[in-house]
Amino acid sequence: MNVSNEISAFLEKFFALYPGADEIELSYHVKDSALPFINRDYEFVELASSVYEKQGKAVRANIVVKYYDETLGVNQLSQFDLMLEKNENWFIVPLKSELQSSH
Repeated sequence: MNVSNEISAFLEKFFALYPGADEIELSYHVKDSALPFINRDYEFVELASSVYEKQGKAVRANIVVKYYDETLGVNQLSQFDLMLEKNENWFIVPLKSELQSSH
């Protein structure tokens, strides 16, 4: 499996559980509160679009996730700009600032 397919598979699994995940479940996939706990009644439909860019040892992912909002009965698109790192498994980590301090 190539890296793009591996990342897509991870993100599909993650975003399927993300809307209903509690903070403990999120901690298995997200480091340092890189994504907030949302507790929504959304059903994952698909990754509508994804662009991956290698940045050092990490991968920046710009994605659009399509959910079905069970409460409103409509599809909803959510855009995410994420930084991913892999140890044994992929993790979502906080975005690194693009403007580095010159202190």
